[in-house]
Amino acid sequence: MFCGHAFPPPVRKANEAASKLEVISTKEKEPPTRREVDSVEYARHEKEGKTPSMKVSYYGPGSRSRWDAVASEWICIEHEGFARMRAETWWRQFFPGVPCPTSLDVALSMSKHARTVKAIWTQPDGKYTRVTGYEFGPMREPGCDEDSAEQEQGDDSHAWGVLDDEEIPF
Repeated sequence: MFCGHAFPPPVRKANEAASKLEVISTKEKEPPTRREVDSVEYARHEKEGKTPSMKVSYYGPGSRSRWDAVASEWICIEHEGFARMRAETWWRQFFPGVPCPTSLDVALSMSKHARTVKAIWTQPDGKYTRVTGYEFGPMREPGCDEDSAEQEQGDDSHAWGVLDDEEIPF
């Protein structure tokens, strides 16, 4: 029952230590940096006791070795949940119109047909560098990697359209 008594408003006490700390949300993030890419390497990445993933390393002008990548990211083809959803999003960008495989081996075998990458955008993320965007070269037809001398010279003038179901190799 309501008796009509008016309760005083609650008194809130501020935590003195907390009020002197910097507010996290005011810290501005560094804007993404565009980085040129000369080549991309796709490799199996395994950690003991973990589901394997595909390590994608982006190399730019001046990269001297496989340890000198501009940035790397791990694509979790065989994972579930958010990691798999992120892998499918990545796959749609690199292989438009081709369903994301469920096998890492299939994904690696298809990597030679991925869209060429001209540049990536990166952003510091703690002690790592996160890839936040891609600039792709022109689309090319499957097979032009193996049978075209122009490809070795960096000519990506061929157009690669969406594959029909019969053309998908898995």
